Amino acid sequence: MHKKNARIGLALIAFIGGMAVNALFQISSAAASLFSHACGGLYAVTDNINTSGVESCVMQGYSVQNIYGKDGKLRIQNGIYSKSGGRGEENLSFFGLYDNRGQLRLLFRLDGLGGNESPLIIMKDTGGRDRVIMGLDLRGNEQNAFLRQSGNGKGSQDIVGQFAMPR
Repeated sequence: MHKKNARIGLALIAFIGGMAVNALFQISSAAASLFSHACGGLYAVTDNINTSGVESCVMQGYSVQNIYGKDGKLRIQNGIYSKSGGRGEENLSFFGLYDNRGQLRLLFRLDGLGGNESPLIIMKDTGGRDRVIMGLDLRGNEQNAFLRQSGNGKGSQDIVGQFAMPR
């Protein structure tokens, strides 16, 4: 009797394990289809409430992670810039926060334009326009702090320091 119960228990555990693996592969396949054109390795974690969940992938050697809300909209994105764009940002990190509409509103990043990899914080309005940019000077080694405001029909104005793009 004891061996019979052990066999039934083992069969039940194997069945449950098989179902779990099957569910995991279905989730990974669904998530992979979203990024199959770009991601070499994709790892997704979801549940039955948040079907988008968290996606981590590697695209051409550069890591990216997307975190979605229960509504399926992107909320947080972080990763490493690739060399696309050619602005000296390769291998530099970024962290973006998105609003309830899935629009980027706050971006923390390192900028490689001036060669000093200065930190920047960029705040965007609901239209996606940069409204506040603050950070350390992109030019030279002094890396003085700056705060620039734009919008309200007044163009851009420096509140603290001076924001200038390197040539």
